[in-house]
Amino acid sequence: MTKIKQFLTTGVLGPLSIGQARDAAVANLGNADATTVADEHFQIETLKFGSLEVAISSGVIRLIAVYFCDADVQVPPTVAFDDFFKRSTTQADVELWLEKQGVQVSVLDELTFGNQVCLVSTAGVHLLFVDNVLDSLQLASK
Repeated sequence: MTKIKQFLTTGVLGPLSIGQARDAAVANLGNADATTVADEHFQIETLKFGSLEVAISSGVIRLIAVYFCDADVQVPPTVAFDDFFKRSTTQADVELWLEKQGVQVSVLDELTFGNQVCLVSTAGVHLLFVDNVLDSLQLASK
């Protein structure tokens, strides 16, 4: 099982990491539920595995995202979480958990507005909250 703490502190989600080859991701995750090409010019391919999305450009992973807003958070077994976060987890609950785990985060002002708050971990993982509820964890290449 995968630890959310590991993802937040290292940027590695189970067997996935930014910059990893597409073929390695597919080997670790299996066949995608859906595949789209969002921008044919930049050749950005998005693979969807339940609540997990992996965006690929130039043959390598550029984005790893887990969405908690889905009715039933489903991810492949190789990235299934064995700690805490689930659907409808509040920002207050996440912040308490982060403190207990010793995970450092800060507010990312440029992505915090209206009903959205974005925290960012030291590894660069964005924790997005909408209406004080966890929406997603996202890590993108720089």
